[in-house]
Amino acid sequence: MTDTHQEIKEQTVLSNKNRQDWFCLDFLKLVNDGFAICPDFPVKMLITIRGMCMVDVFDMNDFQHAAFLDFDLSRPAALDSAFASPFIGLPFNAIVHRSLGRTLTPFDDLRKQHHVGFFVSPDYRNRGAKSLWNLDELMMAIALEAAFFLGRRLFTIKPTADKLAYYKKKYGARVLTTNENDKIVGIDIENARQYMRHIQHKVNEDQVSDICVKFTPDTVS
Repeated sequence: MTDTHQEIKEQTVLSNKNRQDWFCLDFLKLVNDGFAICPDFPVKMLITIRGMCMVDVFDMNDFQHAAFLDFDLSRPAALDSAFASPFIGLPFNAIVHRSLGRTLTPFDDLRKQHHVGFFVSPDYRNRGAKSLWNLDELMMAIALEAAFFLGRRLFTIKPTADKLAYYKKKYGARVLTTNENDKIVGIDIENARQYMRHIQHKVNEDQVSDICVKFTPDTVS
């Protein structure tokens, strides 16, 4: 992504008449400390990342597990939509517990109920009970930037058949390989930054420092 394009994107957020609809996650704190508390989100949230491969979202009102996304950059498909994480059991950074003044474990892990790589509880989806939009896009943006932080420029996914269109439409994914049983698609991370309509990035010294998300529905004109 060019500096000019990044500047235009940031100006779009700052000058947007509905700028109050945008909320920013401190991405560098997330990757450096393993967690970020987001008190200004419409739903106060705790977002954690373990091993730069397991992303979790908790509702801080009751510490309910709201969503997860697991990926493995060593595999041909970093995100496998159909199968459970190989990293279940990876501990949280101890600083998370110290900062919260409580432990997160054990918790009612959604992974026990949903054996997939990426899941958002229905209440936290678009049109869900929490009136929160685009949490899925924020989580994908975190995974993409974590991969970029680790030196990757292409993020690979093996989607289920019903999710292929989702990744193409929202992130600009393109099919890389296909056979009778599987398709692997790839997301060019730098291109995805421009492609995602509800995500903006703040850059500091050529490093994404914050990921901002539009948590409200699009206005229909």
